[in-house]
Amino acid sequence: MTARSDREISEMPRTALRVGIMGASCTGKTTLAAALAEHLGLSVAIEGAREAASAVGIADSNQVCPVNAREFQRLVFEIKVHAERELQPRYISDRTVIDCAAFWLFRELKGILRASPSDRQAYFSAVETYLEQKPYDILFFLEHGAFPWMGDGFRIEDQEPMTALLLGVLGGRFRRVLAATRVEVIMVPREMEAMEFRLVFCVERIRNLGV
Repeated sequence: MTARSDREISEMPRTALRVGIMGASCTGKTTLAAALAEHLGLSVAIEGAREAASAVGIADSNQVCPVNAREFQRLVFEIKVHAERELQPRYISDRTVIDCAAFWLFRELKGILRASPSDRQAYFSAVETYLEQKPYDILFFLEHGAFPWMGDGFRIEDQEPMTALLLGVLGGRFRRVLAATRVEVIMVPREMEAMEFRLVFCVERIRNLGV
């Protein structure tokens, strides 16, 4: 992708533009977020897991355990919300609060996070309340399988279960609020590996928003 021309810059929407990048680990979210941010002249809202890990005194998310899991999940959500609010009304978000909800379920299913139904309900209600404020105008869901898994201490190797959980909360608990706030969800197929193609694909759909 070449540098933006003056015409391209002038054609990009100047009002609110909030883009969320979703998907399992090693699907290219951070790379795509950085490319979109550079191309559109926006900032990236951080994922939050590394900051949360530091706050609870662990080196990486592999050290999340029943003792610290609830606090870790709470912090990741709060850090993500804070990062997005700091950059309002225009940003690219590397992971979203919907990812936070899927990670809660993943750790709960693995026995890492031990919470009561009321704890889970409170967490998901907080995510839903935030989504009602429409922090995203468009969501890009990156399918897994385009790239091999590479561990860094924060990535979850179980890509298929994470993808299933993300799709589950998208089409389940949060379907109503996303529909009510008219958030468009776009699937980025695994066959689209090259970043230049992903960038063109996503930019075109952002332009179509007309925001």
